[in-house]
Amino acid sequence: MRQMINDHLPDIIDQVCQSLNCSQQNTQIFPKHGGSIHSAFHIRTHNTDFFLKTNHKHCQHMFSCEVNALKALSACTALKIPQPILVGSISSTSFLAMEYIPMQPHTSASSWKRFGSALAELHKMTQDSFGWHEDNYIGSTKQPNGFHDDWCDFLRENRLNHQLKLAISNHLPERITRQCRKLVDHLEDFFDRASPVSPSLLHGDLWSGNQAADPFGQPVIFDPATYFGDREADLAMTELFGGFDMSFYESYQENWPLEEGYHRRKHLYNLYHLLNHFNLFGSSYLTRIEQVVSHLLTEI
Repeated sequence: MRQMINDHLPDIIDQVCQSLNCSQQNTQIFPKHGGSIHSAFHIRTHNTDFFLKTNHKHCQHMFSCEVNALKALSACTALKIPQPILVGSISSTSFLAMEYIPMQPHTSASSWKRFGSALAELHKMTQDSFGWHEDNYIGSTKQPNGFHDDWCDFLRENRLNHQLKLAISNHLPERITRQCRKLVDHLEDFFDRASPVSPSLLHGDLWSGNQAADPFGQPVIFDPATYFGDREADLAMTELFGGFDMSFYESYQENWPLEEGYHRRKHLYNLYHLLNHFNLFGSSYLTRIEQVVSHLLTEI
């Protein structure tokens, strides 16, 4: 399937180059690896570079959602966000072209601190309600949004119950299903906090593979699953699979301290991602789901 998609690369590159008003002379194509959903390439012509994602035509909506998220995140100037160039389709292939940013890992405490501070600045971008103006995607899973005034209602219906229904259809064991349902019925027990939850602009899928630094040390985030929600959800995701330096968290806390009880709620937020990973990748996530749910039930 990927070979069929990649057969359309020359025509896609031609269309992107036309939109950039650049020449295709001496075009070089560098396949990029690491993603499990799309094919990805660094495209270099003699006078420009861009990054290209391709997939089957039915994935064009995913790319359109990504464009909208990238545009929203770009309002935070403390972060470097790849700028979309063109989204479209040719024959059976859809594509998204965007700015190419040379990226590298954060290699110093100062670089991590800059990232922590920048993420706090992103989270200070708020609105009056929780959600997003369109349904988008977490990985390749549809992520329902809409807008809610109550955070627990949004978290219950648009996040946890959505993934739980998918997991049940994917044969989530009955004992874990019962535990999850009990937990979802008691979400309010985790929000005995002094300040109400503010709807912050979130990346939405902030694991270590979706962040880096540019050559000037500015933090870069990409592959978003954006919506307005509790900022703790982004921080929790950074802890789920690790890879973030302690300097990152210290800097975030200096910029905007987390509310008391985050250490409890982070497991609640990461349950959403664990259920999604079960739905995408299968039973290897069952043990961790059960451990997290069992722990959370002791907190109610």
